[in-house]
Parts: sequence; C-alpha cells; structure tokens
Amino acid sequence: MISPEPKSSKINAIVRASRLITRMNQSRPGAPKSEALYYQMLANYYTRLMNAREEGRFVAAHTVFFPTEILYAMDIVPMHTEMTTWMMALFLGEQADFLSAGAELGLVPEICSPHRGLAGAFAMGALPRPDAVLWSNLICDNTAKSGELIMKINDCPGFYLDHPFGESEEEKRYLVEELGDMIAFLEEKSGYRMDWDKLSETVARMDRQIELFREINELRKAIPSPFPVEGFLKLLTTDYLCPGLAGSDCLPGGGEGRDGGDGVRRQGRRIPGAVSLDDPVRAADIPDRFLRQNLPRVRRGQRYRAALHPLGGRQARLVKAAGGCGEKGIPDSGKVYHVRPAGETDDR
Repeated sequence: MISPEPKSSKINAIVRASRLITRMNQSRPGAPKSEALYYQMLANYYTRLMNAREEGRFVAAHTVFFPTEILYAMDIVPMHTEMTTWMMALFLGEQADFLSAGAELGLVPEICSPHRGLAGAFAMGALPRPDAVLWSNLICDNTAKSGELIMKINDCPGFYLDHPFGESEEEKRYLVEELGDMIAFLEEKSGYRMDWDKLSETVARMDRQIELFREINELRKAIPSPFPVEGFLKLLTTDYLCPGLAGSDCLPGGGEGRDGGDGVRRQGRRIPGAVSLDDPVRAADIPDRFLRQNLPRVRRGQRYRAALHPLGGRQARLVKAAGGCGEKGIPDSGKVYHVRPAGETDDR
C-alpha cells in the first residue's frame, strides 16, 4: 500500500484552501453555484488522496491525458501529477521551491515547467508517495520521460503506456493490448480486480461528458461570451480529475470506492473524521455557516451529541443533547450536516 505520507506533504493545504474558498463563495449571495461545486470537487478529490494511507487504499500517480476511468473502475485512488503540482503552485505560491528542487535533480529550464515542478515536489516530499506510477507518451517527450524519474524518486513500480498516434486497425489492436497489460499490472500490484461493469458505466458517462464539453465550447463562441475566461481552466480541471464520475462521486457526501470515496464507510460503518453516537462534539467545532443559517439556538462552548445518519452511514446528523451532554440541545431540523472532530478549523 501507500508509503507513509511525509510530514511536509502539501495535499492537506490544497484541501483546506479549497474548503476556505467554498465557504467564501457560499457567503456571497451572487456567487455562481458552479464556483462552490468546483471547489467542493477539488476538496473531495484531494481529501480522498490525503486519507488514502490511513484507509489502506492503493494510490497510482499518473501523468496527463491518462485513462483515469480505469483507475476509478478498479477503486484505485488516482493522483494527477501535473494537475496536483499546479494546484500547489496556485494555492500555496511555492512553485519557485519546486522548480529549484527540480533543477537540483538536473532538469534544465528547457524542460516543461510542470514536469520540473512535479519532480521537484516529489523530491521535496511535498506530494505523497504513490504505490505505482503510470505514464505514457501523451502528449510530449517530457511526459514520456518524467514517469521514469518519478518512479525512481519514489522507489515504486511503474507502467509505461505506449499510445499509438494513429487510428488504423493495427494501432487500435496494439492500444487494446497495452491497456490490457496495464490492467494486469495494476491487478497484480494492488490486489484489486477490474470491475468491467463499472468501467462501462464510467466510459458511458465520459462520452456524455465530452458531449457537454462540446456544447459548452459552442456556447462560448457567443459575443459577449457567457463563459468567463477562468472557467476554461476549471472545466479542464474537472475533465482531468473526474472523468466519467457521477456527481455524487465528485462531491462531498458521495464517493466511490471501497470506503465511499473521501473517507466515508458504507453500510453504516465508522466514518473517519466524523463522530460516533457516543462522541461529544462542541458547538465551537461546527462550521460557522451552519451556526448562522441552521442552528440559531446553539451556544458556543456547550457540548452536544451526534448520531450517524441512517442512510448508508455517509454523513452525521446533529440531534438533541442527551446523557447530560450540554444544558441545551441542538434543534433537530432533519437536515444533514458533516460534523468536524474537535480542534479542526474548517468544515468537512
């Protein structure tokens, strides 16, 4: 499984930044709904990656333009290397450190900066160590070689997917063989099996996703365009990180995989990071927006109990205080909330 995550890993910072921006957008009455959904998607993707070691999940780092649908169909946690490095640069502003670390590895300025940055980030321990590295010849020579370096830095196995650039029948057969070999490699290294039905469903949704992207791009041709410039990067990020996933798999409260995606257990089992029936939770640990909008009678500093939500055990629902846990109870409005563990400063 995944090696112990270095203490200097920056994934947690991406999650916290995404949650912070989500809360800021939710406090703006005129903010587009897509803004909140986008940053919730980022938070969920990187929470899944951040929690992988604790949950015993198999993590595969992969380069750009890789068939991630295969990883999701096998319940393998993907880590998009270029996109993750870009997110760290975007949210943390530490791109200079990553590029400098890449230069110390011998990567010259002529090499694409995302690949210099991701190699440097792995060398610094800013990214969690994967269980396997997957890369291909798409779409440049840098990608074709960077996988070898990442594999060496992390001392883990890897697979190079040789993607033909033509579409002849012979090339199609060759690509099918390559994909089959890669699946066999992943099954051997991870111990997981391919779920072919799930793969078919994921690919079908991805086909629909491509159709929607094309429709959006047609709408962007209007003058003035209804689509902001920065929206293209968000669209690209969604395509890279969540290809063919159902909405519930991309956003908090849903999730795919053996443990329900972002650390949530199915069938009413324990929720890592949430509270059990007998765990007290302080009002100070409940997100401010919940206090403002839904729980007007909650007093900070008092203690309350929480119960697991009965529908699949995916969320926690605040209920009235019991057993001497606080003088006043939280009104049970029937709404569902995520409850943070004591001491955490942002919402789940």
